[in-house]
Amino acid sequence: MKKQSPLAAPDLLKKAAIKLILERGFSGATLTPILKEAGLSKGAMFHHYESRDALMAAAYMHLLGRAMEADTAMAKSLQAGETTLENFLEKIVARYRSETFVVTMELAVAVRTRPEILKASKGFPEWQKFQSSYWQKTFELPNKDPEQTAIHWDMLGYTLRGIGLRKMFGTEQKNNTLLATAIKTEFFSEAVVRPLTD
Repeated sequence: MKKQSPLAAPDLLKKAAIKLILERGFSGATLTPILKEAGLSKGAMFHHYESRDALMAAAYMHLLGRAMEADTAMAKSLQAGETTLENFLEKIVARYRSETFVVTMELAVAVRTRPEILKASKGFPEWQKFQSSYWQKTFELPNKDPEQTAIHWDMLGYTLRGIGLRKMFGTEQKNNTLLATAIKTEFFSEAVVRPLTD
């Protein structure tokens, strides 16, 4: 085993778990190859995480945190007038078609089948809060009531995940620009970008 500092071990384990989920899927990312990839012993792993499920929850929270940071930065750039709606949507589509999305979806499925992951994450409260408010904080739909607005953004979320899944399974061959244009037409024809606030 490679010698690593104790402070680096959690990050090494999360990085190894994410890499192996991408390569082998969730069920193939077992503890032995994760430890080998991280260059750590079982003892080092159990010093930081009580189980593989706890490690997977930490890896999932790490990926969700990165997604929240990226999406927040993109929204602020749009709201500040530093980028166009078209560019913003292309970046959103690209994120949903990325390798990171593949790993996130693998872990999302695992959360539904392994309650220990959900328990270890305490239900991902930051992600739930972010998901429920992101689009409404970034855009206004002046011609829709609150219920219609919520449904509108839920449908966008399902559409983006569907695009990501189709890419993941090799059935989506369209480029990001074409997909972003279709999403703009379908979901943003009445949307108004909210001004950036502190």
